[in-house]
Amino acid sequence: MAGRRATLLIPLLLLLVYAVALAAYPAIANRVGNALIIVCLGLALLFIIQNNWHAFTLGRISGSKFVRNILLDVLGLLLTITAASYLGRLAGNWLGVSFGGWIGVITGLGIAFVVSWSVWRTWGRVSWILTG
Repeated sequence: MAGRRATLLIPLLLLLVYAVALAAYPAIANRVGNALIIVCLGLALLFIIQNNWHAFTLGRISGSKFVRNILLDVLGLLLTITAASYLGRLAGNWLGVSFGGWIGVITGLGIAFVVSWSVWRTWGRVSWILTG
């Protein structure tokens, strides 16, 4: 468990570096942002595999169910990220143009959070139905 907590610190530190880079060195902010996205997605994939690996090694699921569960979890993650980023950006841009930049940022983050939570809950129910 301590290793998992330590790996969760990596994205938080990269987020802090991203905030500093965005304020002080805007030229490298894109590179740091891309590194942050890659590390976070890699950790999410690692945790998905680790969670299913535990059930597989205990013999509770077969190899085909192991692969199926990983594919369903990854598909749910991609669906959640896509829906949240698209709708959050759409709402943020629309309100940012109408009412100012900070209103757009705050609203976009709020909409992205609500959409990601809703898609995650819905996909959890769908994957539960699919896996029996």
